[in-house]
Amino acid sequence: MLALSGPDGAIGRILTDFGCYNKIKFKKLDTFFRWKDPARDIDAKIPIGIEGYVDTLCNMYPHDAKGIREFHQKYYPLAEWVVEFEKRRGLNKMLYALTNLPIIARLLALRRRTAADILDSLVKDPKAREILALPANLFGLHYSEHDAAVFVMASLLFHVPDSSVYYPIGGSGKAKILAKCFCDNGGGLSLQTHVDGITFDSNVSAKGVGLKDKTGISRTKTANCIINCYDLSTLVDKLCPEGTFPDSFVKKAHTHIPGRSLVAAWVGLDIDLKNYDIADYEIIHNNNMNEQMKDNTLIEQIARTADYSVLPTSIATVYSNIDPSCCRPGNSVISTSFIASYDVFANTLEEDGQRGRKYQLEQLVEHMSRATGIVDLADHIEVIETATPLTFKRYTENSSGSFLGWMATPRQGAFSSFSSRTPIHNLFQAGQWLGIGGVQGVMLSGIEASNIALRYLERLDEESEATGETALAASFTSTSTFITQQQHVQRNIHHHPSNKHSVALHLMPNEDDKDYISPMRQRPPPKGGDVAYNNENILRQLRHYNEIRKVGGKECVQDIYARDPNTSGDNTRFWFVGKVARCTGTVSAEAAIARQMNLLEEHATRIRPVELGRSFGILEFWFAPGDTEPLTSQNDMGTRLQKVRKVVDGSDKVPLLEVGLDLSIVTNQGAGFCIVRTADGVVPPHMIV
Repeated sequence: MLALSGPDGAIGRILTDFGCYNKIKFKKLDTFFRWKDPARDIDAKIPIGIEGYVDTLCNMYPHDAKGIREFHQKYYPLAEWVVEFEKRRGLNKMLYALTNLPIIARLLALRRRTAADILDSLVKDPKAREILALPANLFGLHYSEHDAAVFVMASLLFHVPDSSVYYPIGGSGKAKILAKCFCDNGGGLSLQTHVDGITFDSNVSAKGVGLKDKTGISRTKTANCIINCYDLSTLVDKLCPEGTFPDSFVKKAHTHIPGRSLVAAWVGLDIDLKNYDIADYEIIHNNNMNEQMKDNTLIEQIARTADYSVLPTSIATVYSNIDPSCCRPGNSVISTSFIASYDVFANTLEEDGQRGRKYQLEQLVEHMSRATGIVDLADHIEVIETATPLTFKRYTENSSGSFLGWMATPRQGAFSSFSSRTPIHNLFQAGQWLGIGGVQGVMLSGIEASNIALRYLERLDEESEATGETALAASFTSTSTFITQQQHVQRNIHHHPSNKHSVALHLMPNEDDKDYISPMRQRPPPKGGDVAYNNENILRQLRHYNEIRKVGGKECVQDIYARDPNTSGDNTRFWFVGKVARCTGTVSAEAAIARQMNLLEEHATRIRPVELGRSFGILEFWFAPGDTEPLTSQNDMGTRLQKVRKVVDGSDKVPLLEVGLDLSIVTNQGAGFCIVRTADGVVPPHMIV
């Protein structure tokens, strides 16, 4: 589904400017999804359009109709304003913002808030919240973790009339049309080509991109400006030389957390689902969302274990019901997808693929069967294709195989995005790594970046004419054959009005980017050697953790806490930092912790910058037995924290293969885990029940 894609929508206008809107066949959708909740005897089509949508929800949950209406009356105008704002250009856009300052103030009031903060106060019935909180699930988050502004847009944008929701008929045909339009406007595509890095001149101006095709032949494409659509941590770590960007840019790219990945299956059936009274595009079957709604425990469990049998909802998307061109008459194409962790699949995939087939047939297909109500669905499968986080990583090189850019938490949500400009004057950015991902966000970022690049080329052209020189810019895309992101950016690149330039594109390179460092202050690599705080070391130790734990269980794990130096006595706070695993036969608990101390301390100061950030080097670390967070949270007197020595004899000789680390993800505004103890690490008397 593609929002904002009506003729008057922001995406529709972009495609019109690009010259291909009328070449793409769109089908307007009237129904958001079909909601099946057998336990409550509900089987309803959820319509698109705010009045019908709200009326349907109120009829389903009449006892909470007042709260449902109040929620939409309060936040729907924000979505309306955003749709109108994105349709405008240049000065008109700025004037529209200035004349609507009260709306902007209401949007800013959502800063650092979660979906639960704005939903729970209005909608009291957890059953009604289940369906309203569904957009958070699409981001792989519990709604108590989801950025409020992103949640409002994801929930309500589809219902704005000028936004509308359309499905592009023909699947990959849309991508081919976009690619053709790009080439017809003077662009050039380099598919199946890896981007090795960006080259710079002595003035720290981007001069070109190193490319390597599938045969291994390397070449450099020169350009006067470059637009990067790749993962920003890769931009700063791999694509650009060390010292290219300032510390602040690098730090922001490194501290932002990528969103989760997906496991997905597309199935071809030898039956026409319409003959089974299934005419819907999307079906969501509520299995039992009660557990999911309590907190993020279930979502975290699924992401860590890849056990999809416990999913609270079963989802099925029936493409053939809306696009008959995707299969033969009498057949059907159906798919499903769920959140997934890259490391789980990277560490458990069997070489012969047995793991993948097991999940396809026993779990993913089971959920499609449940959503459709067809018990023997598996018997009608003719062909099945799957994608795991490994697939997304291979084709996009996105960190952790993320499919929506950064994790949409309040700390890095709608008000914590990156600019289209970088500290390098002729290196620009577009794509899902600027803010919140998705088709609409990527395309809007693409049009912004392309306009900035075109203005830069115009200035360059004026300077060149004054000196009698000619300014040139190359056009290229990067290696990735993951068409979705490529096309979204390509179709947003306008041809230069003077027909003299085309914009240089750097799309999804193959190497990690280099962090932002000013040329005036060369930044040394992170300290710590093989446990320096960088993505490579963090992910390596996470893999080791998973491998060790798979063999040794929780007995080989210690929970690690950092003591808050601003607290004392019987009210000393200890912040949970992560988990350390070790080979118990060769490495002691203290040695395993000391070996990875730099990673632990660096991480602690980043996840709790207010409480711990200024105490790097002097923080105290304590540990408890593995997986005892439930006990410590309940003030179990038998679970005592023990202080860790930062330096343990021989710990520097411990092989990293024999220890592992699973770092916690928390934010100041999120659900950081903190316990109160005495200064000696025991439950204080006033907390003993």
